[in-house]
Amino acid sequence: MSTIYQLIYVVFVVNLCVITHVIGYNNEFKQYPETSELKSEYDFIVVGAGSAGCVLANRLSEIADWSVLLIEAGGPETFNMDVPALAGLNQHTSFDWSYYAEPSNHFGLGLENQTMYFPRGKVMGGSSVTNFMIYTRGNPKDYDQWNITGWSYIDVEKYFLKLENYNVPDPDNEFGNDGPMYINVVPYHSNLSNHILKAAQEYGLPLINTNGPKQVGVSRLQSTIKNGVRFSTNTGYLTPIRNSRPNLHLIRNCQVTKVLVDNFADSNPKASGVQFVCSDGKISTIFTRKEVILSAGAINSPQILMLSGIGPKNHLTELDIPLIKDLPVGDNMMDHINMFGLQFLVNQTVFPKSDFDLYETERSGPLSTPAAVEVISFSQQVGSEIPSIEQLFISSPPGKLVCENFNLKQDIYEEIYKPVETLPGFLVFSLLQHPKSRGWLRLRDSNPFSKPKIFPNYLSHPEDIDMLILGIKEAINISKQPSLQQYGTTLYNKPITQCKNYEFGSDDYWKCQIRTTTFTLYHQCGTCKMGEIGDPTAVVDSELKVQGVLGLRVVDASVMPEIITGHPNGPVIMIAEKAADLIKKDWNRT
Repeated sequence: MSTIYQLIYVVFVVNLCVITHVIGYNNEFKQYPETSELKSEYDFIVVGAGSAGCVLANRLSEIADWSVLLIEAGGPETFNMDVPALAGLNQHTSFDWSYYAEPSNHFGLGLENQTMYFPRGKVMGGSSVTNFMIYTRGNPKDYDQWNITGWSYIDVEKYFLKLENYNVPDPDNEFGNDGPMYINVVPYHSNLSNHILKAAQEYGLPLINTNGPKQVGVSRLQSTIKNGVRFSTNTGYLTPIRNSRPNLHLIRNCQVTKVLVDNFADSNPKASGVQFVCSDGKISTIFTRKEVILSAGAINSPQILMLSGIGPKNHLTELDIPLIKDLPVGDNMMDHINMFGLQFLVNQTVFPKSDFDLYETERSGPLSTPAAVEVISFSQQVGSEIPSIEQLFISSPPGKLVCENFNLKQDIYEEIYKPVETLPGFLVFSLLQHPKSRGWLRLRDSNPFSKPKIFPNYLSHPEDIDMLILGIKEAINISKQPSLQQYGTTLYNKPITQCKNYEFGSDDYWKCQIRTTTFTLYHQCGTCKMGEIGDPTAVVDSELKVQGVLGLRVVDASVMPEIITGHPNGPVIMIAEKAADLIKKDWNRT
């Protein structure tokens, strides 16, 4: 049984009631109550109760005389979503949108049907409930390079402070300590992780706080976890107000199918409400007095806009969708990608069996670690002002579940990874931070329940694959340092069949394997790009208003004009915090 299977096995054989008692879990306690009788009209309608939507629902409903409706397509959080080690089990479930990219002939060649799997949270808390809980702010220069009024790092830093309940040693007092989102270093540290930290330093990466002023270096993982349990935006922003906001209404299991737009001949069109369908199949309509805010994510928000007649003119015309506004919706898709299968073998057990008991007694142990990810590093290539590569060190070999989650072909798993999945070892994900390739998405048809066509267009720019090779070589060099050699660390060097024509470890070999086992950590963004007013490449302006349409904003990862360094969940929460203040200012309620 591989380490990843041990993690899954232990949590289910331990008495569920005991664990529930230990972590203080109460499903009803965590849920904001659904509204049985909706109004016909609200001041604000927020679409999507994810990382951004939960924030907006909380902050807008702080104004007692504003009525707010929050609409979520999925259901409530459940117990197994909260155990960090079980993050991989959240995929391919009813609370996952389970998107797939269109097949490609230049990346993902070793995936089933040459198709990339894109899990997205369909649940209260959205992808903050299904992700791997890694918290990073991004690099300050990320925001400065957006070059958009009001979005430099000096402008947005206060919103990171506002969201953070930071429980990592912070001698310089640079982080927030009373915000809704708990951020902690994972409580359990395997002995292997200690050696990885030392090896990275021996290689030349300083020991740092990766959320501090210097991002190039190595650190233990910081996560949205409290007491060994996932801490989602649903938990942070909605649970505390579940009995105190009569002006905030919520409906779950209801999918918004379009934004209703009044298209006046003598003025700009204006969003007037939304159409949605709930689990009973009934089509309903609710109107807004002020604004509709789409926080449905980088795939769903552009889909809803296009279904509503806001998007590329030629595309909507082909689908006979009446055009409201011609905008580049769905373009500018960005993501962090990696090559699957950079595996190292060691000569010692990573997680002793007794360590699993720590979850029951201390909310620690391997089960408190997000899918065995323990160490993170960032490095910067010559000529770059911001980190180019992120390394994630995962104290586990890739078992069958991991291969299935990344949609790897069964024969590759059987030939390459199954023979060594019971051996102690670790994986390294070398993530490309700032790809030059851009993808796009389009509607499949005019049916709102059809999944959109997603064209990630990974590796279309040659520099992306060259940068990934540099990341792979860096990870291998770290493995050769004395601290990891004490573990007898060796690179697992069995070549995949598709690349046997190349010498293992050569640049040509890595290019082949990168194109064969391409995968993503699901950081899609940019599909409703933010820009200054009049920017022809932008969908929303600097206040996140859809250009040329009144009463309609987009607030989620889709508005990022350039992808940030690290992991987007924290930055998305920041964007929503700032958006709430922008909205309050617009309506004179600051």
